[in-house]
Amino acid sequence: MYPVFGGSVNGEVYEETIMQDVYPALDEAAKKLKLKEVEFQEDNASPHQKVREKLKKHGAERASVWVGRKAKITYVKQSAKSPDLNADDLYVWRVLNRHVQKRLWKEYRWQRKTTELMWECIQHAWEHALTPAKIECAFRLMTPVMECIKAAKGGNKFTIPHTGIRKQMRAEGWDI
Repeated sequence: MYPVFGGSVNGEVYEETIMQDVYPALDEAAKKLKLKEVEFQEDNASPHQKVREKLKKHGAERASVWVGRKAKITYVKQSAKSPDLNADDLYVWRVLNRHVQKRLWKEYRWQRKTTELMWECIQHAWEHALTPAKIECAFRLMTPVMECIKAAKGGNKFTIPHTGIRKQMRAEGWDI
C-alpha cells in the first residue's frame, strides 16, 4: 500500500486508499483479464475492521455497474496466522537469514556472538546475498504462493511449490 509518513493509517485513510487507488487498480486488472468478480483479502488490522462492512457493501454493489467495467469485489476473510503476501516475507528474509546463519557457522562458529558481529553478518548478507536476481525470484514466486494460499482458504498450511522459476530465470540469462 502507501506509507503515511508522520502518522498512522486510520480507518478513514484506509477507506480512502482502497476507494481511490485499490479499487481502480482492481478494475483495470479485471478488465484486462475479463473478470466480473475479484476476491480481496485483507488482514484484521484495526483500521481495516473499522471500515470493512462499508467497503464490502460498496464492493458488492459494483456488480450492478459491470457495463462500466467495474468488477464485483468479494471479501475473503484472512485466517489467523495467515502468511503475509509480500516479497519480504515470502523470500527476501529467508535469503538474508540463510546467508547470515551460513556465515555465522562457517566463519564465526567458535566466536562469541555479539550484536556487532550480527550486524556485520546482516550487512554482508544485504550487500552480497540479496542480488537483483533473488529479488526478481521473490516477485515471481508470489503468484504460485497466492494460489496455494487460496487453495488453503487463506491459511498457511501449505508447502511452497517447486515452480521451475529459477530454471526459467537461468534460461533468461539471470545469474541465480
